[in-house]
Amino acid sequence: MIHFSEVLGHEQPLDTLRRALASGRLHHAYLFLGPAGIGKGGVAEAFAAALLCESPGRPEIPHPEVSRETREEACGRCASCVWVKSRTHPDFHRLEVPEGKSRIAIEQFHALEATLQLAAYGRRRRVAIVDPADLLSREAQHAFLKTLEEPRPDTVLVLVTARPSALLATIRSRCQQLVFGPIPADRLSHALIERWNVPRERADLLAGLSRGSVGRALELQKEQTLAQRDILLDAAGQAARGAIGPGLAWAEQFRALPDDRDRALGLLELMALYARDVLVLASGGRAADLAHRDRADRIARDAVAPGAPHRASRAFERIEQTRRDIQRNVNPALALQVLFTDLAAGGGACP
Repeated sequence: MIHFSEVLGHEQPLDTLRRALASGRLHHAYLFLGPAGIGKGGVAEAFAAALLCESPGRPEIPHPEVSRETREEACGRCASCVWVKSRTHPDFHRLEVPEGKSRIAIEQFHALEATLQLAAYGRRRRVAIVDPADLLSREAQHAFLKTLEEPRPDTVLVLVTARPSALLATIRSRCQQLVFGPIPADRLSHALIERWNVPRERADLLAGLSRGSVGRALELQKEQTLAQRDILLDAAGQAARGAIGPGLAWAEQFRALPDDRDRALGLLELMALYARDVLVLASGGRAADLAHRDRADRIARDAVAPGAPHRASRAFERIEQTRRDIQRNVNPALALQVLFTDLAAGGGACP
């Protein structure tokens, strides 16, 4: 469990939540909006912990020095905080996609609704987090709407999403919306160095590749993720030069793992960033603005190749189309093989 004071960035939504906690004027439902992996879920849990805490305020800070920023957050030590951290608090509930499923089913919502009808424990308040809310099935969304239209005074709902357009407009309109943005690259790099002991050069690279997402940066810190990036970009480069075999072979790994969509989408995002980097240099941008700064020399060569802006733009569009296809449940292996075939037919912008 994290505390508000430990959150990286997001000052405006945190200030809104602190003021609500201090005044006791809480909205019955909040909608946390923003890109995936930037910490919305962690803030939602910190908010839930503060709502349920038996003695709000950080106890390790002497009382005269306790600031407003630490008064309105969970103590981290009481029984409620321990239960929230272990996700066993009787008044703290999470609605998530079950393992092996692609949606939050209406049956799950009905089970949550039945639980919320019971008498509250502890501070006589209940908190439910729905994450990711955009994966509520259509039936579950309509059922959820009724709950929002008839709010319970002792219940706070927090919906977390990176795709608000996937939610019913009537759901969005009945929630207080808090917008979370990407973490600036310099702040993210500094945090990676200070909190996770990442060497500076690598921290700068991860901050650029993650586009302001702490979660994505930590995922990229795993050696196998960057190794897969290198294999993908090399295969894409060969496809752009007419050699399609390596790309088709690389895509085959997803045929046996058709549900491994998130990994495929993440790698395609890195591929799109490479095309974007080529466009940056081709249009006179600075090397310091590159995401794949460890490939700056290769990007510079691609950026001065004949027709580079057009080829990079076309590659970017095809990569984004492939991402959309996979998000619509097209088999990742098939979608990736079509992408490599297109790159071989029309050229691209990968090394």
